[in-house]
Amino acid sequence: MASVVSAISDLGLRIGRRVHGYIIRQKISLENALGTALINMYTMCGDIDGAYQVFLNIAEKTVGHWTSIIGGFAAHGLVEAALELFSEMLGIGVEPNHVTFIGVLSACSHGGLVNEGIEYFNLMRIWGIRQMVQHYGCLVDLLGHSGLLEEALELVGNTPTESGLVIWSTLLAACRNHGNIEIAEIVAQKLIEVEPEYGSCYVLLSNLYACMGRWEDFRRTRKMMEEKGVVRAPGFSWIEVDGGVQIFVAGDRFHVNRREIYCMLDELKLNLRWAGYEPVTCARPGD
Repeated sequence: MASVVSAISDLGLRIGRRVHGYIIRQKISLENALGTALINMYTMCGDIDGAYQVFLNIAEKTVGHWTSIIGGFAAHGLVEAALELFSEMLGIGVEPNHVTFIGVLSACSHGGLVNEGIEYFNLMRIWGIRQMVQHYGCLVDLLGHSGLLEEALELVGNTPTESGLVIWSTLLAACRNHGNIEIAEIVAQKLIEVEPEYGSCYVLLSNLYACMGRWEDFRRTRKMMEEKGVVRAPGFSWIEVDGGVQIFVAGDRFHVNRREIYCMLDELKLNLRWAGYEPVTCARPGD
């Protein structure tokens, strides 16, 4: 059943709840991997309350159960709840593992809690848990969101393991958001060395050049993409509507409901403007 729940996690709440109902009727224990799978399923489907109810109904909770719900709260931006659960977990004597700290650091990143994030990062050593590339990635994301780009770059340089695609791209996105072209060029060069065919690197850097009015550098970066045959995979998201999963691709003009979708987006933009919102298309130093 744990395998079944994991398999249907992308299919929406309707199927997930039916499977959960079967588990309840069959009185199957949630005290091992099945409980973790159910928590993750509800989290992925956007029902964090459902995930928390599953967690509460598990009599003998393991570190896996605690880790899943902490990560779920963090993913949904419920920072205080995630950190409170972590404190409660430590208070009853459940020892965290390296995955637990990924959830905790992710929560700090969502909440912009720089000092707390550094403290939790250092706490790993006390627990004898080796800091892995995922933990460094969370901390780089936290520092980047807070505009501490030099500190983030220094942290990446001091990473004991080889910094991968995710860490460098996270830092590059932060450079774009804060309009820091100097560090962005350093990071982009590292990204090209790590993954020369990674399209997002070129797109982020070229967009930053455009924002800064450096059109020659913009054209050079775009030309480099063409010469290397780099193609950026479009981003997409999905939601469940009336029991069916609807997928939305960035820039999609072929969706069967495209007219309704774009009409709704135009209406949302109009409402936002009426409310006084002015879109910021590019961050510049000092903004």
